[in-house]
Amino acid sequence: TDEEVSSWEERIQRQMKNNPNFADFWNAMGTIHMIKCRVLYLKALNEFENAVKINENYKEAKRNLQLIMNNKKGFLILLRAILK
Repeated sequence: TDEEVSSWEERIQRQMKNNPNFADFWNAMGTIHMIKCRVLYLKALNEFENAVKINENYKEAKRNLQLIMNNKKGFLILLRAILK
């Protein structure tokens, strides 16, 4: 959940202040940011879909939805590979 991710982010940020040269913390923060990207990516997809449902003639929303759908598989594969 968003709360869990935020909690982990806060914990790691506190640890990073005490140990700024510990690479594991920086790597963990990168992972957290990738998880946040995935959540935001899926939210964005939903928003574009809603815009098209509301107005099927909204060209920019259709274009954005098409772009995100074309790149969805590749983006999620990249995230999955990084998060494993």
